This record gives sequence, C-alpha cells and structure tokens, in this order.
Amino acid sequence: MRLKQYRIDHINHHPDKPLPGVAQIVRHAVNTWLNQNGFASVGE
Repeated sequence: MRLKQYRIDHINHHPDKPLPGVAQIVRHAVNTWLNQNGFASVGE
C-alpha cells in the first residue's frame, strides 16, 4: 500500500487521531507483513 493511500485510509478510519508518523507507518507495515506470514503483531 502506498504511503498516501495509507494516510487517507487512516483519516477515514481514525478521524479523531492525528496522522501517524514515519515510525508508526513502518511498524504498521511490518506488522501487516508479519500477520500475512502467520506471525502475531507485537505492540498493537
């Protein structure tokens, strides 16, 4: 998922929260990848 699309989705799903920082985006991407590969996400 592209960064811009992720931010749009974030606004749509969490309108009361500020846009996530780079660290949160990277962590989200890693957790998504891990979840797709059968690992449980950590820290979410």
